[in-house]
Amino acid sequence: MNVFNSKKTYMAALLLFGFAVSSLAFSNDKREPDFNRLADKLELVDYQKAEFISVMKIQHEKRQALKEVAREDRKSVMEQHHSETLSSLSEVLNDEQLGSFEAHVDKRKERHEARKMSHKDND
Repeated sequence: MNVFNSKKTYMAALLLFGFAVSSLAFSNDKREPDFNRLADKLELVDYQKAEFISVMKIQHEKRQALKEVAREDRKSVMEQHHSETLSSLSEVLNDEQLGSFEAHVDKRKERHEARKMSHKDND
């Protein structure tokens, strides 16, 4: 006897499959940022790359913790965090690389703001 002979069994299997797929789609696990790719984009030499990745991982962990800060305080806290990041990176990167990093951050902020505005328009 085939397991999928009955409509109920088939529907149950289909429902379970749907739940499995949706749980993957809505999981809270976000992928880690690829600091290696950014280091390559900034054209860092090996010793800079290692230091850069170390600084960025530490700052990423701190930034994740800052998401718990109250919404009204978040902007100033994040700006302070960004200044701290730039200060740490200024010890690793030369002026041109630091400028490229800041340009990258600014471009990401612009894209984020654009997405945020498009979501507001859709509401």
